[in-house]
Amino acid sequence: MSNIVIAYHFLSADGTSYGGYRPAPVGEWEPEIPNPILCRRGYHGSVRILDALSYASGPILQRCEYRGAVRGDDKIVAVSRRALVRADATALLRLFAARCAEAALSLITDPDPRSPAACETARRHALGLAPDQELHAALSAASAAARSAAESAALSAAASAADSAESAARWSAASAQNEWLESACLDLL
Repeated sequence: MSNIVIAYHFLSADGTSYGGYRPAPVGEWEPEIPNPILCRRGYHGSVRILDALSYASGPILQRCEYRGAVRGDDKIVAVSRRALVRADATALLRLFAARCAEAALSLITDPDPRSPAACETARRHALGLAPDQELHAALSAASAAARSAAESAALSAAASAADSAESAARWSAASAQNEWLESACLDLL
């Protein structure tokens, strides 16, 4: 049981995992769970933060050591886990969402101005510079813009659906966002 893997795991806002399980305090090994099986039994986590985010039950991020780990495609399961550090990543995740939305908007020629404005408001809200009411108003406006854009896109879907250059740009943007998230989370932790 010498293989130690460093990986990430998200907890709910109240610090619990799925099913209400409350992990051990930072620095303490959790009790062993013999014969771990992915998605069924054991301590789960992901080596990449973006992968961990896809399983997140909330905004509390922890970087952990996993002992006796078995690897899957995008996650691991282990016999035991010890949180090295735990932090509330709410603001960081909101900034990440705004960056992803901005990256998607950069692929659109002449986006509805309500959408970039909503991204800016979301960014300001994440930094504590915009009140909830302003965020909700901006999101409502962006939602209306998205409905309008979806109706327009439905009329001309074939024009851009198979463009490989657009696909490459999307991949590049997604990769850049993942690198930003990994770096920002490591700064947080």
